[in-house]
Amino acid sequence: MNIKVSMPSNIALVKYMGKSDVQRNQAANHSISLTLPQFQSTCEVNPSNEDQWINHPHTPLSHAEQNKVFRHIKMLKSFFQYDQGVQITCYNNFPKGVGIASSASSMAAITQACAQLMAQQPIPTHQLARLSQQGSGSSCRSFYHPIAVWQDEHIKAIDCPFDLFHQVVLLDSEQKKVSSSQAHQIISQSKELPDRIQRANRRVEQLLQAIQARDWETMRQVSIADSKDMHTLLEQHGIHYRTEASHVFFKQLDLFQKEHRLPIMTTMDAGPNIHLIGQTHHKDLMDAFFKKFQHYKVL
Repeated sequence: MNIKVSMPSNIALVKYMGKSDVQRNQAANHSISLTLPQFQSTCEVNPSNEDQWINHPHTPLSHAEQNKVFRHIKMLKSFFQYDQGVQITCYNNFPKGVGIASSASSMAAITQACAQLMAQQPIPTHQLARLSQQGSGSSCRSFYHPIAVWQDEHIKAIDCPFDLFHQVVLLDSEQKKVSSSQAHQIISQSKELPDRIQRANRRVEQLLQAIQARDWETMRQVSIADSKDMHTLLEQHGIHYRTEASHVFFKQLDLFQKEHRLPIMTTMDAGPNIHLIGQTHHKDLMDAFFKKFQHYKVL
């Protein structure tokens, strides 16, 4: 019995950083994300005599990462009262460990695939999301689209009032030196975290109001401010995902935006690469920017 499942990545428009409950991967603050259907992780799982991870050549896992998967599988087997082993592999159609939330999409795919194999009946989405969250906090958002809102114990999907496009400017394809999990651990101990929580929660409310009001400019400004806020906090603790290359790109884009009145939302996850989000009628202008700066690789 071969189960094959694909799940999307997501990019937070207001980030969560730090955990209020490490054991359950409970976020310290509220967050809101855009689901990215073009970036998928695919998981294949089969019954086996023992639990076995098969590394895929495109997205191999380290020994530590494999142990994290096995811990998650052990939890799922206990939850579903499944007493067989599983043979499992997972791979992405995008680079791993570079700030495109591969851990979120892969853990969501692993959870979904294992649930299909182990469960005796269909599992509600909210339950799958909560199970997946225990393996990767932000993976719970990948079960909802087009926009996911995660507030404390509650997560839900809301509609997007705009027809959007999303691109990633790939400045660095090497895996980041500080993982998202490590960053969460460090920030969870920060004396600056309580203020960050207040700011992020306030921005989630502002963003929800802007979405309801169809106010793209406020959405854009709130998300950009939150990305800068999170990375400033990380840098205060020695975690530098923003690089000289990203600073150069932002300067070039800012000049182009002012000249052409291009209202693009920019954000960075825990990684060196830049996410661009805009309304589809601005896509031609964005293409013109990349025609001018042809050295950038865009996903």
